[in-house]
Amino acid sequence: MIGVPIDAGGWDLDALEAAARGAQPTLAYLIPDFQNPTAALINEQSRRRAVRVLEHAGSHVVIDETFAELCIDEQAMPPPTGRYSDRVITIGSIDKVVWGGLRVGWIRADPVLVRGLASMRVSGGLASPLLEQLVAVSAFGRLDELVSERRTLAAFRRAALRPAIRRLGHHGTIPAPTVHSSDRAAWSSDLDPRRPLDVAAGSCRRIRYLLSPRSC
Repeated sequence: MIGVPIDAGGWDLDALEAAARGAQPTLAYLIPDFQNPTAALINEQSRRRAVRVLEHAGSHVVIDETFAELCIDEQAMPPPTGRYSDRVITIGSIDKVVWGGLRVGWIRADPVLVRGLASMRVSGGLASPLLEQLVAVSAFGRLDELVSERRTLAAFRRAALRPAIRRLGHHGTIPAPTVHSSDRAAWSSDLDPRRPLDVAAGSCRRIRYLLSPRSC
């Protein structure tokens, strides 16, 4: 597995191109809509270039749209990444907008590929429990309402979280996350793992720092 650097500004496309050219991966996995944990929203030009580079390398590109519906702030969304190539496989899930335990998802791809994946799923017997499927069908009937409620909750948590962390003593940069905010966690870009005293001091103030790889 080869990671590509990412920050709140987006993917490192030069690194992505170098990795694709060197490794020629069979499959690439990208989150262009509010990547976790950076909440980066990748612009249209970067999406187009990434797909073109990976397509040239012979890769199928899996685009995870799980967070795409959870934009808190009013902003224009880039077009779906799947429009740029037939080799793009788009996946998503309703667990982020309905309930975290509802592991029911979807896939959109070339019809031939979808039929092959469906056949493998049936033979493998890995279908979601029937009750969860029925709950998901019911949720789709009021999905707009559920998405609106989730956005409102995430915005409330974001508004409360940043000043709370300040009060506990964190003085670094805390970017305002765009989506999937928690009431207990935030991503910060300037914690230096080479300064263990910062980590120790944070622990004393009831802040726990967890280092995260910056890759898409």
